[in-house]
Amino acid sequence: MSRSAPHPITPWPPLTVNVAMTGVVTTREHTPAVPFTAGEIAADAAACAQAGATVAHIHARGADGGQRFGRDAYAPIVAAVRERCPDLILCLTSTGRSG
Repeated sequence: MSRSAPHPITPWPPLTVNVAMTGVVTTREHTPAVPFTAGEIAADAAACAQAGATVAHIHARGADGGQRFGRDAYAPIVAAVRERCPDLILCLTSTGRSG
C-alpha cells in the first residue's frame, strides 16, 4: 500500500480548503484573472466551491482594483456569492497590505 493512499478502513479525514481569490496586492497588470467585481468574485467562488473549496477569503475591490471597505463594498459581493453557492463559508476581510 502506498504511503499517500488512505487506509481502506479509515479514509482521509475531511479537509478544509480556503481560497483567497481577490488578494489585496495583485492587480490586473500582474494577472488579468484577478476578480474585482461582485459578479467576477461570485463566478470564481462558485468554480472554487465546485472544485472542493469550503471557505472563501474575500477582499472587496473597486473596478479600479483598489481596496474598498464597509458594508456598501461587501453587500453586493456577499449577495452574489450566496446566490451561487449558499453553503460556502465567507471570510470577509478589510485588512491587508497595499502596494
